[in-house]
Amino acid sequence: MPSMIRGRRADSAREDWADIPATLSGYPGPVLQITASGELQALNDDGRWLIDALDRPAAREAASRLLDLIKQAIDQKCTTRDTLALPADGGERVIDTTVLPRGDRRALVVGLDTTEAQATIRADENRYRQLVDIAADFSWETDKNGVFTFVSPATALGHSRNALVGKRARDILLREPSKAAVLPFNAIAAVRQEEIWVRNADGHPVCLAVSALPILDEKGLRCGARGVCHDVTSSRLVDSTDARRRVRDRVVNHILDSIRGQPNSQAMLDTAARAICKAAEGDACEAFLFGDDGRATRVAAFGDTGMAERYSYELVKRIDVSDLHRATVAGRPAIGMLTVSAGVPTGAFLIWRVEPGAEWTDDNELLLVALREQIGVVVSQIVEQRKLETISRFDELTGLINRRFFYEELDRRLSKSVERGRRGALIYVDLDNFKAVNDKLGHDKGDAVLRKLADILRANTREYDLIGRIGGDEFAIWLDDTDANVAAKRGENMLIASQAMSGMSASREKPLAISIGIAIYDPRSEETRDTLIARSDGAMYEAKQKGKGRLALAPPVERFTARQAN
Repeated sequence: MPSMIRGRRADSAREDWADIPATLSGYPGPVLQITASGELQALNDDGRWLIDALDRPAAREAASRLLDLIKQAIDQKCTTRDTLALPADGGERVIDTTVLPRGDRRALVVGLDTTEAQATIRADENRYRQLVDIAADFSWETDKNGVFTFVSPATALGHSRNALVGKRARDILLREPSKAAVLPFNAIAAVRQEEIWVRNADGHPVCLAVSALPILDEKGLRCGARGVCHDVTSSRLVDSTDARRRVRDRVVNHILDSIRGQPNSQAMLDTAARAICKAAEGDACEAFLFGDDGRATRVAAFGDTGMAERYSYELVKRIDVSDLHRATVAGRPAIGMLTVSAGVPTGAFLIWRVEPGAEWTDDNELLLVALREQIGVVVSQIVEQRKLETISRFDELTGLINRRFFYEELDRRLSKSVERGRRGALIYVDLDNFKAVNDKLGHDKGDAVLRKLADILRANTREYDLIGRIGGDEFAIWLDDTDANVAAKRGENMLIASQAMSGMSASREKPLAISIGIAIYDPRSEETRDTLIARSDGAMYEAKQKGKGRLALAPPVERFTARQAN
């Protein structure tokens, strides 16, 4: 005990006993008094034990604290209180100590042994901590600024306790919240099972279910928050996988319904190419159908495949029935799938990306796999419908498409030209002196001439150009992505090739030849199909008037329209 407090037993303090209230005579704890001369006197047996305990070296800190309490009570004339931990046999005793000033620099020291109560409290605290540790992955406390001040157990989210304590809770969030958001780590009211995404020590995302309460100070003001966290990442990933599968199924059903809802096979193929491209997050898509000989034909396209288009047929050959085919061509990533019916490939789809090095996500590929399993039946239906449409859409004599279907398909090609911002050319071809062949040599010879011209037109156009028989001896050709120079060159080649029909003429005076009119379509002009046809037809008649067997280029739509108006 500090030397400035001199201890004395109760026997020598009888003169002061009368000053002690009678109610303390049976008090169940140490009672001491400080006399005016500064002596510390024990007034009961527990008081004597306390004086003896304070004299032990191990109680130096407790004795110093008691001295501070006494000085504070006497000097400030106020009651002071603290808990003293004192050595005892087999452990320590905890004394809840109160010092009451009595005037004339005297004071009364009253203690209460709370050892068992403190042990119970500690046991309750341990039991609580154990229950919290069992019930949650970790518990925490933050200050009023959302900084961790406590974390239990020793590690949380792969971080050590020391690494988290002193760190802002918002710094471990997966993404920065909005300014208006109130995080559960900054709770201002009770929060229960609020889910947030954070990053663990390795940077991987973790979903936490957080329950929290605000901490209030003695004035009722918020000074922090405390709560518990559960890691629910695995269950949320399962939920997310199920949700993505449901979304994928809805997308597949929407695509199939959209395709089936189209009026004809070509519209179905166009819709399929567009819908599959967008659903797979591609930039372009090509659709192919297989003929009876197993050869693929491109039948629809959406978006711009650019230079990579020249490799499409080779890619289609490499696609396996059982898997998707991934490739990079001309710097552009592509992914392809076959459609199958009764184990036989019926068609293929190639989806392209514009950005070099772009990757297909798992969701992209899973969608195509799910779609591949169901679209095979739809493609088979398209193939059968195309066979029926062939009967009604194609000219039986020449094998070219008829007038009605040519105009329908031309409308579609013009829309695509506008969509892609590419020019095109419409070529009108008319046989010169064809009537004389029918009149003089007969209709069989005339039919042979028409078939010969159809072959010449096919030989001088691309596979995907549109060729139709518009009337008895009139033909029309649409050339995609073509300017005036290219279209004129094509026309000249047709004129040269048509000279092979001279031997089929009715006479030398009326030799067989062709007259050609060409009109260039500008996608920015908003020109209608009928105006375009009128321009090319007018150019064809201009060629006839200039002597037949030649071609003429129609004036631009603005000049043509102005001329018609006058």
